[in-house]
This record gives sequence, structure tokens and C-alpha cells, in this order.
Amino acid sequence: MMARFYRLQCQGRQSEARELFATMFLQSSEALAVDLEVKILAQADPTHPVPGGPSWPSSPNQVPYLELAQQAEERKKHFDAWLLYGKASEVANGSAGGIWRRRAQAAMAAGLETCGASDAARAVKLGDVLSYQALVLALEAAGRHQDAAAAAMEGAKLLSGSPIGHVLQDLERRLRVATESRPNFTGRILTPTELQEAVLRAIRPEGRQSRLFAALLAVAMGWWHEVNGDEQLFANALGRAAIGARRELSALDAAVRPTPLLPVRELWDQGAEEQLKAFGAVSLCFNGMTGLWSSLAEICRAKLADRREVLVTGCDSDDPSGNRPLSTAWSLLSGLTAEVLRSFRLMDLEVLTELRLCRPESSMEVDNGGLLPDNRREVSLRFFVPVDGQSWQEATLALQTKDRELALSYPIEAGRAYVWWSRQSFHQLLGGGYFAICAWAVVRQKPDLKKESA
Repeated sequence: MMARFYRLQCQGRQSEARELFATMFLQSSEALAVDLEVKILAQADPTHPVPGGPSWPSSPNQVPYLELAQQAEERKKHFDAWLLYGKASEVANGSAGGIWRRRAQAAMAAGLETCGASDAARAVKLGDVLSYQALVLALEAAGRHQDAAAAAMEGAKLLSGSPIGHVLQDLERRLRVATESRPNFTGRILTPTELQEAVLRAIRPEGRQSRLFAALLAVAMGWWHEVNGDEQLFANALGRAAIGARRELSALDAAVRPTPLLPVRELWDQGAEEQLKAFGAVSLCFNGMTGLWSSLAEICRAKLADRREVLVTGCDSDDPSGNRPLSTAWSLLSGLTAEVLRSFRLMDLEVLTELRLCRPESSMEVDNGGLLPDNRREVSLRFFVPVDGQSWQEATLALQTKDRELALSYPIEAGRAYVWWSRQSFHQLLGGGYFAICAWAVVRQKPDLKKESA
């Protein structure tokens, strides 16, 4: 279910992601009480460094946090302002609802919708009724439409007749319409036995001991939520997922140990290892291969036609049917994989012998957040070529690496290859007019090794 949870966030479907998270992890108050009683969990108080001990000592210096927060807002440093308003609220002993309201507004401006909702709720609790508007907007931005509508109704009653009261009434009506029009998950949660039986039907004639069963079982509950509990749609979805999983496992079996190339080694030794360690991504430029990119563009046009993507297998050997440029591109990406293996001592790292040719979408993508069993991917590698083979239009590869802790951007240029860690990165191409040539390095799991030996 985590795979679908990540994908929903990438697609901006935050409310559905929150509901799925609650299904997976949130416990009732009764369950929490039992866990506390048997000491599975321990209750912590963040205001005290030691349970039952004294609170953190206050600073002898009086820092003007409120003024600093206002100055940060004027400079459009909204995240800094949010932090400073938090310190200002501590100095005020948590009694200033207006400070929490301003902190909620700073959180919204910084893109911290959930924090904004929490801060606005704190302001309302402290008696600052004007914070209802900030609370409603933050809840709506976080995808919590039902909670936002309830807060708007409550605030409108308290502020009836005032300008903000009228605004809250309008928000409440709009949110009610949006909530009623959005389908909610109405299906029951399948039992483990029911999930296993559904997967076995989808992968026949293979059985429980197969890799396909393990791969599909890991994503089955996500598909059940995706089709809103419709049994027929669920069976169809599992059937399609089984076809994709078979193909991916077959590609995994054909993976090979990467072959180092001297030109790639020389390019890599110019600081690529340090960049990949520091940022989780690196960009390298292969010069002197002008004819290669136009040849790759021609192949992409011929193979894709009207399709969004196509897979070309057997790229580790020259293809007599005119695909030699793809073999050259694969060899360069294989050489980069060999450098990652050498630099990070990933001795089990292999490279897939297929390339995916596609037209990149403008939405954010994640290599390990789909509904298929692709969690063996360790390194992603890319080339981009212009559709016409010549016009390198302005475009940017946007990356969020280290689980979105870092935001990076690289210009799309002739001969440039891009490498990043698959498990921790989200990627997006800003700008059009390009084909993407994609490759992956993988680390096999124990069942894959058993399959190979058999």
C-alpha cells in the first residue's frame, strides 16, 4: 500500500493519500491506551527533556522573534518566518492566538499545508476566531475537504454577520459541493486470505512459491483501493499488473554486470562521485557525438509512432536491423553504472539490457512509487534527445532527491546524461520537444538469484 501512497502524493491526490495512510497506520484511542498499558508505546512530552523531569530552561537573552519573523515575511522568506513565529509563540507562553494565525499563514505561503492547519487550529483553540479562515484554507489545501467544510460551518456560526463570516459561508458551500462530488472509498478491506486468492487467480498457472505471486501480492491492496472495491475491476487490474510484472521479472533475469568504458571513467573522475554522494544526482556531458543524438531521435520517432512509450530489449548486443545507436547509448549508460558500482562498492549492481523510449510527461514521477514490482531499481539513467534530432529547446530536468529534501534542476543539453538514485528521487521534465531514453541499474533479491541458479 505504500507504493500507492507515494503515487497519490505525486499526483496531488492528497486527500486520498491521507485516507490510505489512516487505513494503514492510524490506531484508535482504545488501541493506543492498550499499547501504553503494556508498554509497547511510551508517551513523550516534547516540552520536557526527561519524562517527569523539569522543562527546558528558558534563554536569559530576549530575542525579538516576532520582529524577526515579520522581517522574514517582508523578504518573502516564508519558511524562516514560520520558524521564527514558532519561537515567538514560545516566548508568549503559547497564549497569543494572533501569532499562531500569522504562523499558519506563513506555513501556507511556504507550502506547509499540514503545519498551517495545525497552527490555525491552535490559534482557534486559543480564542482567535479570525483564524477560522486560515484553518479552512489550510485544510482544503491539504485535501481534507470534509474537515475544512466542518471548520467553515463552525466559524461562520461564530462570526455570523461579519465579513469573514460571509467568506466562511461561501467556503463552506463550495467545499460541500466538492466533497459530495468526490467519490470516497466504499469497499471493505480484504482479508489476507482473500488477497492471496485473488492474486493466485491472476497469475495462473503459477503458484504461491513463484516470484510473480510475491510481486503481485505486495501491490494487491493498492489496486483494491484504486478500483474502489469493485471486484470485477480488481480482477482486471490484477491481470494487467501480472502481465507487467512478468515482463519486468523477465527483464531482471536478462540483466548483466555493467562494462566499464575508459571515456566514461575519465568523465566520471572529474567529480561525479562527489556530486552523487552530496546531492543524490549527477549530470555528465559526452562531447563529440553529434551524429549519435540525431540517429537516436530518428529511432525514437520510428519506434514510438503514436505511442507514449516503448521498450527495446537486447540492447547489450548490436542489432542488425538498424538499432546500433541504441546499443551505443546503452553502452554509455552501462559504463556509468559500472562507475557507480566501483565508487559505492555495490558489487551486486547490474544493468537492465533494455531501454525505455518515451515522451516524458510534465507531471512528477517516481521510479519506485508505481503499482508494479519495480522496487529493485537502485539507479536511474537518462538521455534526452530532441524530437527533430537538432533543435535543443530550452528545457529543465527537475529533481527532488534524498526523499524530497533537496530540489535540483539541470538544463537539457546535447550529449548530457543524468544519473540519480531511484529509491529516493522524484523527477519531472519541464519543457517539451524531447524523447527520453531511460535505463536502470538493479540489485537482485534472493528469489531472483534462486531463479537464475535453477
